[in-house]
Amino acid sequence: KVYTGSVMPSGTDTVIIQENTETNASDVILKKIPQKNENIRKKGFDFKTDDILIRKGTKLTPKHISLAASMNHTTLVVYRKPKIAIISNGDELVEPGSKDAQNKIISANNYGIKAYLEQLGANVTDFGIAKDNVKSLRVKIKKAASHDIIVTIGGASVGDFDLVKESIHKELQLKFWKIAMRPGKPLIYGRLGEAHFLGLPGNPVSAHVCCQLFLKPMINKFMNFEDENLYITEAKLKTCLKENDERQDFIRGFFKDGFVTPHKVQDSSSLSVLNSSNVFIIREPNAPSKRIGEIVQILKIDF
Repeated sequence: KVYTGSVMPSGTDTVIIQENTETNASDVILKKIPQKNENIRKKGFDFKTDDILIRKGTKLTPKHISLAASMNHTTLVVYRKPKIAIISNGDELVEPGSKDAQNKIISANNYGIKAYLEQLGANVTDFGIAKDNVKSLRVKIKKAASHDIIVTIGGASVGDFDLVKESIHKELQLKFWKIAMRPGKPLIYGRLGEAHFLGLPGNPVSAHVCCQLFLKPMINKFMNFEDENLYITEAKLKTCLKENDERQDFIRGFFKDGFVTPHKVQDSSSLSVLNSSNVFIIREPNAPSKRIGEIVQILKIDF
């Protein structure tokens, strides 16, 4: 008698499974005649010494951990998860559940963005809400200084940017502010000492779009993930699209069975529309109008 996975006794070459046998006090009776080598897994059939099965740059999942353990590895060398700080900005913001929410805006972006970044593999700390004054914002940013990436939400649009700029103008090496896309135009990027600084727009859809397009590749770069960035494919339109202006559009839509339907409402504050979308329809700057059935590029929403 042998157990599943055990070494075969010397001189044997076949195993009969227990279901195909009957036993009595002295004999084993075969109910089915086996073929030679039946129920045998030969040594090395799964992998051999020096086989490369988990390559550098692989995002580890439970199946990789099981495989590494079966190869008799006790440890794996991995890249450190980036530490990301989130700071919301605005006197108008209050926390969910606040009794003083009338005429205020519930702070929701930080919760969704934190969950998304953690899903991508980052270690995230939410530093809460900074008020619309230099001191409050500087205190939060100073506390976050040891992080790899500092993300502010709000305070990036025209006029509001003055507050962010004034708060960190001596330390910030500004690389760019404002990009030709919709939603997400008032995006800020720079360096704060050793940290990367990313200032997201305050509108929820804009903030989430910029997270997928800019923060996700940054996190993947930190952890050396391969082929983990943007996968753009194609779909046929179920409704018409008008010509585009000078900005690249990321239109919220719903994709099914090879067809995509743009939502009628494209307001950058509408989380309900974002929640019912599963793709962005990508419209290049100055793209011509599109008719029903014509091909457009789409990007899967992964948050």
